[in-house]
Amino acid sequence: MNERLVSIRNLKVHFFTYDGVVQALEDVSFDIDRKQIFGLVGETGCGKTVTSLTILRLLPENAKILNGQVAFKGEDLLSKSEKEMRRLRGGSISMIFQDPASSLNPVFTVEKQLLRVLKEHSSADPTEARRRVIQSMEEVGLPDPRRILRLYSHELSGGMQQRVMLAASLLSDPDLLIADEPTSAIDVTIQAQILKLLRQLKDGRGLSVLLITHNMGVVAETCDRVGVMYAGNMAEVGTMRDVLKKPHHPYVRALLEAIPKPTLLGKELPEIKGTVPSLLNPPPGCRYHPRCAYATEVCRRPDASPQPTALTNSHFVSCYHPQGD
Repeated sequence: MNERLVSIRNLKVHFFTYDGVVQALEDVSFDIDRKQIFGLVGETGCGKTVTSLTILRLLPENAKILNGQVAFKGEDLLSKSEKEMRRLRGGSISMIFQDPASSLNPVFTVEKQLLRVLKEHSSADPTEARRRVIQSMEEVGLPDPRRILRLYSHELSGGMQQRVMLAASLLSDPDLLIADEPTSAIDVTIQAQILKLLRQLKDGRGLSVLLITHNMGVVAETCDRVGVMYAGNMAEVGTMRDVLKKPHHPYVRALLEAIPKPTLLGKELPEIKGTVPSLLNPPPGCRYHPRCAYATEVCRRPDASPQPTALTNSHFVSCYHPQGD
């Protein structure tokens, strides 16, 4: 049995804005084991990035965690001091973002930036620090790292920028890497290389990865387990095969049916009727019910929303009317 690294339970996060209260996360629960890639997938605005920022305690000042627990290696991150969290960020937990260019400082060389990252979490002398930086760059497949160290971010391609950020994230030997849409800003060929690299790091280093994406193809190619989010809720969680091959939540089934396939050539592409609800005023009960063909009165009840139901010991669906095969 795999060892649990991250356990998120009943996470509820709201943003207090001039327009009203944005109910960003509502009762989100999932686990990440060691040496596992967990894919968090969903449409833009569903709460994926908010979930990752909650883990790191990097939410803006107008956000409030109203309920829930985020356990990392058995310790509740939500009860830790800011000083303790600073040691964890970039240390045991690293994060890379979808736009590496915005994460790299354009006025410093790659070498200065990577050495600065290492200095935050190590007391290595300059010679040892440079050796470790070069080793990390080689590990992520950067050619001729000594040459690249002298370059500035604008002199690198998008794929090389992302590899530099990945090299930086590995310098502290983290247990968990949060990758927020790491391939969305690069072309398909380089995207495949980055995803292959994440799998290699999982196997070689025993690294756990929280991979945030809206791309089901990326999930199928890369992840061991997957959680599908809808409007701040976790709709379905399971192994990659369970969720992609045997989905039970009506939203997940509709999402997969809407993916273009050769069998649909010349036919009208299936669509999910309606629109994603505003989180300023989400529907009562199940947030998917206005778009769901299977919704009944219980789905609309304002006093309750569907809780995760175990289909197997590793497959959960939050729906009053799960649709099996």
